[in-house]
Amino acid sequence: MTVSTRPLLLLTVALMLTACGGSKNLLQRGEVLSSGTVASLARETINRQSDATFKHLASGTIRRLGGDAKCDVTVHKLVYATIKPGGTPGATASAVLLVPVESATCPGPFPLLTYNHGTHVTRAESMADTTNSDTIMLTSFYASQQYVVVATDYLGLAESNLPYHPYMHAETEASASIDAVRAATKKLSELGTSLSGKLFVSGYSQGGHATMATHRVLEADPSLGLKVTASGAMSGSYDLDGTFVTVVETQMPKGSQFSSMLFPYAATAFQKIYGNIYVTPTDYFKEPYAADIESLLPGTVSLVDLFKKGMVPLQLGDIVTSKLITDMKAESSGIRQALKINTLLNWKPQAPMLLCGSSLDQTVPFKNALTSKQSIESLGGSVSLVDVEQEPEFTSLLSQLDATQRHMDIIPMCMKIVRDRQLAPLR
Repeated sequence: MTVSTRPLLLLTVALMLTACGGSKNLLQRGEVLSSGTVASLARETINRQSDATFKHLASGTIRRLGGDAKCDVTVHKLVYATIKPGGTPGATASAVLLVPVESATCPGPFPLLTYNHGTHVTRAESMADTTNSDTIMLTSFYASQQYVVVATDYLGLAESNLPYHPYMHAETEASASIDAVRAATKKLSELGTSLSGKLFVSGYSQGGHATMATHRVLEADPSLGLKVTASGAMSGSYDLDGTFVTVVETQMPKGSQFSSMLFPYAATAFQKIYGNIYVTPTDYFKEPYAADIESLLPGTVSLVDLFKKGMVPLQLGDIVTSKLITDMKAESSGIRQALKINTLLNWKPQAPMLLCGSSLDQTVPFKNALTSKQSIESLGGSVSLVDVEQEPEFTSLLSQLDATQRHMDIIPMCMKIVRDRQLAPLR
C-alpha cells in the first residue's frame, strides 16, 4: 500500500489547536488526513471476485446480476476529518474510494455514489478491505460499471479515532457520509478523475437508515454545497422507534432475528451519546452479559462468534431486564426519546428516492418501508417502493434461499434494482 506524503502530524496539531481555542480551519470537515492506494483491480479480477462472493448462491450469481465489468478499478483508502455527535470537531473516519479507470470500455465523466454499509460488530472491519463482500459487490455493481464510489466506515469503526460507534445515530451517519464525499472529491481532483456532477446516495440495513438520514440532511442544509441527485435506501429501520417498540410488544421473549444483539448495540451507543439511557448497564442487561456489554459492540468478536461463544444469547428476553421493557413502553424514557430522535419519518424528499427490501425480512421488517412511504406521501411527496419478493426476475434465485437469511441475501438484488431503476436513468 502506498501512502501520500501528507503527514499525520497535521491531525495532532489541528486537534491541539482546536482544543485550545485556536484555528479550526486546520481540521475542516472533509479534510483528507491520509490516503493510500490499496489495489488496482483489472476487469478479469473483478469478474472472478464477483463469482466467488456469496458462495451459497448459484455460481456466478453476483456477476450475472451486476454484469461483466466494464472498467478496471483502483481502490484507495481515505482517512478524513469529520465531526463528533453534537457537531463538535475533532473526529476522524475512514472510507474506501473505488475509482473506475477511464478507457474505451469505460468512458467518463462519472457520477459519484456515497454508500453506507450495514451493521459491523467488529471494530477493525474496513470497507477498504478488498475481500469484504460489500466492497466486492460495490465494485461489481457500481465501480466497474462507471460509478465512482466512496463508502464510509462511520465513526468509531476501522480507523476512526472515536472510541465508540454511534450506532443508528442519524446525525453522525449523515455527517460521516457527507464528509466522505468532501474528502473523496478532493482526492479525485488530485487524481484527475472526471466527475459528472451527479451525486447519488445508497446503503443497506444500518446503511439504509444512514442513506435516508444523509438525503434528508443534504436537502435541509444547502450550505453544505452538495446536491443529491437521487437515493436508494435498502432494508433500513427508518421507523426506528416503531420497530423497537413492536419487538417488545409482540415478539418477547424470543425477539426478532438478531435483536438480542441489536438492542444492546443501540442502547449502549445512545447511552454514550446522550448519557440518559441508564445509570449502569445492569439496569438494562442481565448478567453475565452486562459486565462486558459496553465494550462488546463493536469489539473484536464476529457476529457468528458472539452467538456461538454465548457472549450474547439467542433470545432477547435472556439479555434484557424488566426495566428496559418498562422503559420501552414509556414514551418519556431516555431510550424512547433517543429512538424518536433517530427515527426518519415526517420529512419529504425533493430528489427521487427508491426504497427496496423484502416482505419476508425477519431482521428489519418491510413495514419500515411501507410506513416511510405512507409518511412521505402524507406530506405530498412521492417515493418508489420495491419488494424483491414480487419481482419475477428474482423468483428462481429467491427459491434457493433460507427465509431466515433473507436480510443478508437480498443485498445484491436490491443493489441491482437501485442501480438500474433509480440511478442509471439519472446518471
